[in-house]
Amino acid sequence: MLGKLINNSVSKLKSVLGKKISPKNIYKEYEAEIIGLKQEREWYREHFNLVKAEFYLIDSFEIYHFLPLYRYLEKKGIYTCFVAEKVEEGAWFDYKKAIEILKVNGLRYKECPDYDADFVFTTQDEYLIDAYKNKKVNLSYGIALTTYAYMESERTIDKFDLKLVHGDISKQEVRAKNKSIDIIKVGYPKHSVWGNGKFVYDLDSKKKIIADVNVDNKPILLYFPTWDYYSSINAYANAFKEIKKDFLIVTKIHHCTSRLDTEEEHRKIVKDISDVVLEGNFSIQEVVCMGDIAICDAVSGTSTEVPFLKNDMKLILLYSPSEEKNKYKEIIREYACCVKTSEELEDSIRATYKEDKYIEKRKQILKQLYYEYPEKGMYELAEYMLDTKKNERINF
Repeated sequence: MLGKLINNSVSKLKSVLGKKISPKNIYKEYEAEIIGLKQEREWYREHFNLVKAEFYLIDSFEIYHFLPLYRYLEKKGIYTCFVAEKVEEGAWFDYKKAIEILKVNGLRYKECPDYDADFVFTTQDEYLIDAYKNKKVNLSYGIALTTYAYMESERTIDKFDLKLVHGDISKQEVRAKNKSIDIIKVGYPKHSVWGNGKFVYDLDSKKKIIADVNVDNKPILLYFPTWDYYSSINAYANAFKEIKKDFLIVTKIHHCTSRLDTEEEHRKIVKDISDVVLEGNFSIQEVVCMGDIAICDAVSGTSTEVPFLKNDMKLILLYSPSEEKNKYKEIIREYACCVKTSEELEDSIRATYKEDKYIEKRKQILKQLYYEYPEKGMYELAEYMLDTKKNERINF
């Protein structure tokens, strides 16, 4: 059966390429044949690849984190596919946005999971993928310096076969909680050479808006608030209104703040205190390049992601208005200027903008947080997957 299909494909290819046709008309004249070849190629890859892996989505933001793994594993001959199960309007999963991003980036996807896939990846809890029968992998997607960080919690460790961590600090935390799970350091793949995804917004128009608004050439202050009740938005709003006189405030809201009805109040406040507001799926790399100083919620992963992208960025971290959330690793004392109340913020911004005394120590901490060789980490991941399948075949 396979041999016959291959021979048919070769014959079709020869019939297409063996004639003199203008490149302009080749797709138009041989559309059916070309589409057929693509479909057959996909069929071969899906059914005869050594290893099959699925990236199970529950939020569109995950696509950009999985994208570099998808590309790298494909290069290594592993069949990869995104799973975007269709949901009703108003559900948590922003399905339409996910499909738009997947299509813009030309990524393979489907609606129905293959529970027999050799590997399934998630950034979330295991129960979301518990129907899968084989290896389960959890990918970290940013880390805050809290003592209870989600990416280092049992929820993203227990019942998983493999944990992909950012660096040494998380590796130690995960190993202390689970002695048997396999761990691979992958740095921050999203920001590696394999992570250049296409975004569904007009970057140039946003840059023009910022330029048009900033007629007085003010220094640009970037604000990265998180969402939900522990966000800094309400607690620090008045201080931002004062700072707005001397700084151009560009706020990149959380992807949940962008779309959830429960975040309507936060959206209104952010609009009031900011000169420019950028939606949640806007490229954080592009945003960071714009700024002179950044303010992040201390409980948010942006607190380490922003200086990772620009290690000389002047940085301030805001404590949460919810006291139970303000539990941090000791290293935060050496990492950045931490502001605990709205009254402290204005003076802290002016002092840090003048000189951020934490920068050099922060650079050292970031090397412990994020492994410097993401491609090496992805290579180890591919070898792990191929070896696992090979050993299963030998044991069988």
